[in-house]
Amino acid sequence: MGWLEEFGPDYEVPGLIDFMVREGIVEDLSWQNDASPSFAVKDPQDEGRGVRLWVAHPVMSLREFESKRFLVEQGEFAGETEWELDTNDLEEAVTAFLRRAEKHMPPDRRPHFDGLVREWRKSAVS
Repeated sequence: MGWLEEFGPDYEVPGLIDFMVREGIVEDLSWQNDASPSFAVKDPQDEGRGVRLWVAHPVMSLREFESKRFLVEQGEFAGETEWELDTNDLEEAVTAFLRRAEKHMPPDRRPHFDGLVREWRKSAVS
């Protein structure tokens, strides 16, 4: 199951993240027992580590925890976080997630990834 089935359309996950899930670049780790949908790029050397983007409900009063809209974490998925960014800014969150995720991607996936980032940045500016 994915974020839509687990949490519903009200969470308004960014379109680029949804697209990258469909393309197989980002894995949807959303699970009903979590506070919000989450997406990750796993470290190919250790699938328990990588970069994860959490997308909280857009309405603050409907969030399980008082938090910003987006949280990007790097480290162990079920343990210690080495780095994090908590923000309400979509572009800042997605850019940080994508840049950190790139380090965990196999080299043959990076050109496709870079193209997606360029296209997303063009559409975000328009």
